[in-house]
Amino acid sequence: MFCIIKDHKFYESIWEIIAADELINFDHLVLKSIENFDAKTLLKNDIHLLFTDDEEGICGKATLSSIRASKSCVALGIHDVAFHLRDDSDIHEDIERFEQLAEQFYQELFKTAFWISHKLSLKHIVTTSKHKDDHEDLAFFGKVKFSSEQETPKDVVGVISSDLTSLEQFYEGEPFTHEIKAEASFIL
Repeated sequence: MFCIIKDHKFYESIWEIIAADELINFDHLVLKSIENFDAKTLLKNDIHLLFTDDEEGICGKATLSSIRASKSCVALGIHDVAFHLRDDSDIHEDIERFEQLAEQFYQELFKTAFWISHKLSLKHIVTTSKHKDDHEDLAFFGKVKFSSEQETPKDVVGVISSDLTSLEQFYEGEPFTHEIKAEASFIL
């Protein structure tokens, strides 16, 4: 499941704790269930997402953004994607479970991106990764095919068509929905 973090600084500070293999004090983290997520949120703000698993806790993040030409949104951008499991997690001993969780993270990310793109009538999803390995993880674990890819000195960019054929192939009879289920905030 994904939860939205509206405050970018809070989002970054949580991820710094996760990436450092430190434990988060969940007494101060409040999750509020989201019944109906409005895709139009993307037109006003970036959507910072944290991925949570019942056993592993917070183990993934991604940011969804609108890519604009003039004043209109022309594509959905996915960037700042990371998947991390604590070094002391038992999952490292179970490669099958590790791969299942990685696939769940990436596939739920793309399901959410496809859903938002469809709701906003966007024809493309554009991914930006800082490293070639990260870009390859998007394709491998996310099970997506890029219609074009370009490696620049700073990052790797991939484009995915979000037409109906891609949607049907990706969802394969599953309900057409998103995986944003909560909003997270921090209280003292």
